[in-house]
Amino acid sequence: MSRKARGAVMFLHGSGDTGPNLLMALRYTKFEAALNQAGIKLICPSAKPIPYSMFGGEVASVWHDRNGLGPKYKEDGKGIESSLVALEQDLKALGLPRSKIIVGGFSQGGHMALHVAYRNQPKPKPKQLKSDDDKKNNPTPRQEKGTPRQEKG
Repeated sequence: MSRKARGAVMFLHGSGDTGPNLLMALRYTKFEAALNQAGIKLICPSAKPIPYSMFGGEVASVWHDRNGLGPKYKEDGKGIESSLVALEQDLKALGLPRSKIIVGGFSQGGHMALHVAYRNQPKPKPKQLKSDDDKKNNPTPRQEKGTPRQEKG
C-alpha cells in the first residue's frame, strides 16, 4: 500500500504460530487485499519465542507461557506484560490514532487482543452506595407504617 493508511488491523496469531504464517493464510483468503483497497493496513506481528510449558518446555512463538487451559491455571502476568509492551510499540509505529486501529486475534492471540483493548481504557471509578442512593435508584414503592399494602390488579 503506497498511500497513507486510513486505519489498521492488527491480528495476533495463536500459540506456536507466527505473524508471517498468519499473514500468508490471510492473504490466501484475500482479506489483506480487501483491506488494502479500503486503505486499511494489515499487520500480523510475531510473539517472541520463549519456552512454553504446554509444549513440554519447547521454545515456541507464544505471547506468554501457561501451564494449562482454564480458570484454575494462573496467568503469566510477566509474560503478558512483556508482550503488551512490544505490541504497544507496534501500535505506536503505525502512526495512527487508536480509534483507527482494530486489534483481533486467534486463540492466544485473541486473548492478547483483549488485553490490548482493555489496557488503555479508563478505570471505572467505584461508587459507594448509601441507603438513600439505593432508594433514589430503586423505584420500588415503600410501605408506610399503618397503611395496607395495595395490590395492583
